Amino acid sequence: MKEKGIFLWFPLLLVLAPVSSLSAQKTSVEGYIFDYQTDEPLIYAHVIFEGSTQGTVTDTTGYFLLESEEMRDKIKISTVGYHAKTVSVEPGQKNQVELRMKDVSVGLDEVVVKPDDGPVMRLMQKVRDNLDRNNPENLDSYSYRRYSRWAYQINNVSDNMRDWGIFRNAKNAFRYDQDSMRYLPVYFSEQVVTNSYQSRPRKQLSLVEADNTTGLGLLEDSEISGITAGLRSGLNIYDRDIRYLGHNFISPLGPNGPFYYNYYLMDSIETSVGYDQVVLFSPKREGDNTLRGELVIEDRFYSIREFTAELTNTAHLNFVKSLSVSANYQFIHDSIPFFESSKISVVIDYMPIESRREHRVELQAVMTQNFSRVSTQLDEEIKLSHRRLTYEAVRSPDRHDRDQDFWKKERPAQLDKDEELFMASIDSVNQLWFIRFLDKVARMSITGYYDLDYWELGPYDYLLNFNEVQGTHLFFGGRTGQKISERYAIWGGVGYGTRNKQWLGRFGAGYLFPSARRMLVEAEYTDDIAQSGENERILFLYENKQHASESNILSHIFRRQSLKELQRRQRLRVSMEREVRTGFQIQGVASATRLHSPEFLPYLKNDQPIDNFEGAELTLNMRWSWEEQYFDYGYRRLYLGTELPIINLSLSGGITNVGGSSNTYSRVHSSIKHHTFTGQARLDYAIEGGVIFGTVPYPLLDIPRANLTYGFQTYNFNMIDLLEFMHDRYVRVYAEYRLNGFLFKRVPLLDRLGLREVLSVKAFAGSLHERHESLLDYPLLLTDKNTRPYGELGFGVENLFRFFRVDCLWRATHPGGYPLGIRVRMEIRI
Repeated sequence: MKEKGIFLWFPLLLVLAPVSSLSAQKTSVEGYIFDYQTDEPLIYAHVIFEGSTQGTVTDTTGYFLLESEEMRDKIKISTVGYHAKTVSVEPGQKNQVELRMKDVSVGLDEVVVKPDDGPVMRLMQKVRDNLDRNNPENLDSYSYRRYSRWAYQINNVSDNMRDWGIFRNAKNAFRYDQDSMRYLPVYFSEQVVTNSYQSRPRKQLSLVEADNTTGLGLLEDSEISGITAGLRSGLNIYDRDIRYLGHNFISPLGPNGPFYYNYYLMDSIETSVGYDQVVLFSPKREGDNTLRGELVIEDRFYSIREFTAELTNTAHLNFVKSLSVSANYQFIHDSIPFFESSKISVVIDYMPIESRREHRVELQAVMTQNFSRVSTQLDEEIKLSHRRLTYEAVRSPDRHDRDQDFWKKERPAQLDKDEELFMASIDSVNQLWFIRFLDKVARMSITGYYDLDYWELGPYDYLLNFNEVQGTHLFFGGRTGQKISERYAIWGGVGYGTRNKQWLGRFGAGYLFPSARRMLVEAEYTDDIAQSGENERILFLYENKQHASESNILSHIFRRQSLKELQRRQRLRVSMEREVRTGFQIQGVASATRLHSPEFLPYLKNDQPIDNFEGAELTLNMRWSWEEQYFDYGYRRLYLGTELPIINLSLSGGITNVGGSSNTYSRVHSSIKHHTFTGQARLDYAIEGGVIFGTVPYPLLDIPRANLTYGFQTYNFNMIDLLEFMHDRYVRVYAEYRLNGFLFKRVPLLDRLGLREVLSVKAFAGSLHERHESLLDYPLLLTDKNTRPYGELGFGVENLFRFFRVDCLWRATHPGGYPLGIRVRMEIRI
């Protein structure tokens, strides 16, 4: 399932939205529908133009908007339990109405009978009691063949947008839906995968047998990389919590379901082996991460036959305009429930301001899956390419060469004419220069480099920089592109500082071995400016960060303090990375470094200046993860996350030479990062700690990362100054608790703003032995209460205008500095 790819279209939507407008000659009707007696809004009332199939339904406020290119003069409103109503409207005009519907029971001398919910609650409890038994993912072993399809399109393309310059040569790419609304197809992919799984010993194998993709290169790369080939079956109703788009939705089958849902037994259908019970579920409150839908439950094993649901209220979710899901299950050997088919449809609306009076540019993504050739008893143990692997995604060499006869056989249903035209339209779109440019920009956000075919320019966040030492730092560099080779790369560049008049640069090369388990060798020489205390251990937490440096143009723009704690660093670094088994990687690093005395904070030894010192170090880094998804793009591995902890361990040993005196040292550093859900709330936390043995100059001590900007940084301490603390034994804790609007959604007025609360805690404790000062004097910035534990607390509000988060922070310990601070961050988070 490609949730990540949805957001790659934000740049296109941002450009297209301002020119979106509708023809004034359409018949337009908008308004609200209420209950005649209670004035409560009627949800999901059907509104159609009389004599046509064009229609819509009301939302949770009773609002609807219906438009047609045709001259319609009547609308018809109907909903269960109310008398239908027909209303005249002005054709070719904008009409506004406010209607009240009468309950069919109004005026009848009858007693309203409230249903007894005892039977349905007993039925739901039996379903919960059998969840583990009926969950297909709990089987000891199984294999299946899966056909998957993805389709992306941009909806509500106006006349002005169609006539825009970038689409001048692609007018035939636009299509029309059943409501005569124009849309632009942008991506289509279908894939056939055979998956096998066994629990003892745990092994998983995915074989991508066929791939038919029409769309942007980055989306195609991510599809065939193994992300969508994995064993996850999409949405599984048997999970006690349904996790999708980064949120935790409460399952109607979960143990806390009765707290969030009302259940109604709607029907009982006789089958050849018993009865299927139809249960309707709906949220008890608005604003919770809940669904509204229907379950079909068979009464032999109390398993789910069918499941359909949709979000009833998306106000608390960023960008999500609508979300609907459906799934069907089958019986294997007449007794084992297993997946049969599923469909997920999501509509993304990027606009930060809500509006109901216009059709807005939006992205619709639809994913469907069908399962066949299911076996729950494997004839033999799964064989992977190496005995230490536990998961492997294998791509057939001829996966892109399947003919039409193959696809006709594999598709559950043949493509209709509209779907064939959909695919043809995408080919036209992909020829547009602007679309190709957006594809390269999206790739750059992942790789750090802008692709110029044979040469890639970057890293993009290193091209222009500002600091007190160099002034304006200009850098020009890049690396060889994949058109030259997908196995090796050569990179480099030169930079110039306008203040210190110095040329700096870097040069490196790497080779990616053709192996089932990732193996990468790199060598690099750099002559650059680095921040005091900067090191690669930051990448254990900021795993997808391009490099360890935190100095770039954005940090300069929002800096609250001048950055003077900079030093020239010359370093030769050689590394080898090896994937030992799935989820376990090791990296060996050898480096030789010379650090030059900073201009504004010079090195001193017994109050005498030291020009520089040298050091050499050997490091072994180890990383453990479980059930993690990732995306390999050449040398770059992008981690997409896991629900289980990620652990890093680093062991180092080295030697330093300061003023002619040599000293040895060793270092142990470890970190753990994890997130977990508690109901609808999410807890993100990380812990890191370490110890240094021997004696080192203070730049090699552990220096807590300080945030010198007005932006909020997750794994930096936002209220301390650089070099205010340093330790040789230390432990640090970072925690954020996202309540996802649990409080705001229950406060009048605030409940309509979609705001979310975030609580944060950051703390560290450490010690520092005076022996290190024999090599270099400690800087004057070091506080005299260095060994006293430090903590800062924060309360944040996110989802401001959908893009912004604001945190109020309190420095709870070490008074003397600024005790309170405001930090802002822009983030794209659903």
